[in-house]
Amino acid sequence: MFENTTIKYGIEQTVTEKIINQFVRDNRLKVYSDKKKAASILLGKITAYNNNPFSYDEKENVKDYKIEVSLELIYKDAKDNTILEKKLNEWITYPIDETEEDGIEKLAEKIAYDILQGITTGW
Repeated sequence: MFENTTIKYGIEQTVTEKIINQFVRDNRLKVYSDKKKAASILLGKITAYNNNPFSYDEKENVKDYKIEVSLELIYKDAKDNTILEKKLNEWITYPIDETEEDGIEKLAEKIAYDILQGITTGW
């Protein structure tokens, strides 16, 4: 489970769920709940969360919002004790007719994809 040091309640659960799902779908790296079985361990912390208006229409009504998050990641290879540390900043926009939770879901999917790609390509 990712940690959350922001005031956005529950975002760590969404991010963790999306990362697990991404790893399972990709099937190159296995996901274990028991750390003793794992060949590597991914730890993460969400350190910043912002949701602000992004664009406006001609009447200055909000059209889109932008969610930004900052994360700190640690990837440990259990076999050779290699440790990779990475800071990641991600953002997405979502339209006014969607909810903030919809935006978080999309952002969490983007984070999950980027983390998997980073790990599998050696960052």
